[in-house]
Amino acid sequence: MPLPADVVAPIAEELGVFEDLLKDVVRSDVRLVDQVMEYVLSHQGKRVRPVLLFLCSHLNGKQPRGHLESAIAVELLHTATLVHDDVVDESNTRRGSATVNSIWDNKISVLIGDYMFAKALQVALKPGDARILHVISDASQRMSQGELLQLQTDTASQLSPDVYFRVISEKTAALFGASCKLGGMAAGADDPTLQKLWDLGQKIGMAFQIKDDILDYVGSENELGKPAGQDLREGKATLPLLKALETASPEEKNWVIEFLQNEAVDEDELKKLIAFVVERGGPAAADAVAKQFCDEARALLNTFPESPHTKAILTLISFVVDREN
Repeated sequence: MPLPADVVAPIAEELGVFEDLLKDVVRSDVRLVDQVMEYVLSHQGKRVRPVLLFLCSHLNGKQPRGHLESAIAVELLHTATLVHDDVVDESNTRRGSATVNSIWDNKISVLIGDYMFAKALQVALKPGDARILHVISDASQRMSQGELLQLQTDTASQLSPDVYFRVISEKTAALFGASCKLGGMAAGADDPTLQKLWDLGQKIGMAFQIKDDILDYVGSENELGKPAGQDLREGKATLPLLKALETASPEEKNWVIEFLQNEAVDEDELKKLIAFVVERGGPAAADAVAKQFCDEARALLNTFPESPHTKAILTLISFVVDREN
């Protein structure tokens, strides 16, 4: 499900230049690198983070500088983490296509991810603004911490919404916040505005991740490009499950804990657990939380002068919770 045309229309020209530059940046004289990177870029996602960055770079009406390099750095950082995540999660598919680690191997996947991280930092230096590198490196640190916190947390005994929100704040929302902030920096926004843009991106990112977690329960495999219940297969307790457990009996909670502890996934039990979460209103309750984050994002955005770019971001915010993949 691509981004709505209304979202990309104000920045269509910049996105075209971005795509061409991205291909140039990752080019290498090592054939294997080019081969893998060509595959990675041919299976692109929605480019939500670069789109947000470009849109935010126009909110104060000034001509942005360095936004192309910042957008490339953000997208490379995001893509590198996906490649590494697929290794950690032992995933074979992403967006309906084979993962890098399933086509090549884990060693090549890790090194390709490292290559993209290095390229992200390299391109972030080009505008000559050290603050860009600071924002990129801070986001990278937060994302790593979020991943490690998720791995560290014993979801079988510590089913905590507080931990969940901290994980997604760092793992996902940090890069959304960085994208919006970098857009503002490219247009010379002052510090209070940059903080506002960071908060805007954080709220959109929180809603985006919660929606992803909802779709793991109610989305179709064709739309998602992966089987339903993947988070449960990996022992992850996301917001729909946590919301469903708020009305669960002690016996039901013990059943969930036992399922998450078991490394061997029983597909029949998985289907029962997905049905339990849906019947207890877990996805609907999580959706209400995502919509609250979107409302808060809209309130922040409404403090900026109305423009085609603010309208595009408003459409994007609605898309975040209405999408099917």
